[in-house]
Amino acid sequence: MVSHLRRHQGLFLLSLTLPILAFAMCVLAGTPESSGIEWLDVLGEGSVTLVLLLWILALLISRPSGKLTQLLVIGLNLILFSSLLDLMDEFMDYSASSNWVSMMESIPASIGMVMTTFAVWQWHKEQLTLNAQWQTREGFVRNTEDLDPVTQLYSGEHWMMRLEQAFAHKPRSYKTLVMLDINDFSQFNSQYGHNEGNRYLRGLSSMLSLSLPSSALVCRFAGDRFAILLLQDEKVDSANCIHQLSESIHHFAFYPHQCNTAICLSARHAAMEIVSMADINATILKLNQSLDKQHAHAA
Repeated sequence: MVSHLRRHQGLFLLSLTLPILAFAMCVLAGTPESSGIEWLDVLGEGSVTLVLLLWILALLISRPSGKLTQLLVIGLNLILFSSLLDLMDEFMDYSASSNWVSMMESIPASIGMVMTTFAVWQWHKEQLTLNAQWQTREGFVRNTEDLDPVTQLYSGEHWMMRLEQAFAHKPRSYKTLVMLDINDFSQFNSQYGHNEGNRYLRGLSSMLSLSLPSSALVCRFAGDRFAILLLQDEKVDSANCIHQLSESIHHFAFYPHQCNTAICLSARHAAMEIVSMADINATILKLNQSLDKQHAHAA
């Protein structure tokens, strides 16, 4: 969050300045309301203002820098500026010479709505591009709770649900369950830190998704361990796929921050054919035990 705010310092300053400017204009141009205040209007206009503020804050802490973010934030700030002037009307009386305040309520909002509409259209095009990328990564899952927050692969629970669907809809395919474990990953974390470890896992996960058939189901099982269900026509296809995947991991070059030397880690794996969903827990247990034995022998 802090890093995004630093990245958007100019927009953050604008988002602070415009509300202060709107408040100052109203104080200078008017006098406090002498008649009764319409609190229902205050509630409605205040709610709109608060929601606009929350939208702007959400954009500043979540969007990357760029023209699209600038258009969205500036457009919403102009609408917010007019909304604040409208809200302050409920508390202030303006003389005939202060009609310019009413004009300022309309013009920034109109410009802001045009900018925001154009930005939303650009956001739509950006989203189409992201949709195409996500389709290769996690089967176009849109619920974030179904995805691992670090790798954006399936969460374990959602992966199990997709396995059930695979067994129901593709009963004749040759199914192989594969468990992968990254060698020396704990040493990597100790040397470069957990942030770099997460960066490595994100990059590796993207590579895994692109290196596997579109029918494969991948999840981050735990830590640096991944679970994969391969749906192939024959046993030899699964064997070839596993071999190619191991080679891809071994040649995956990762550059830690401020390091000019690539780090290439290898992986150990264990695989078994699985014929029914009823065998899944026992198979996972055997594969995990096999990986643990490999790790113990390597140590």
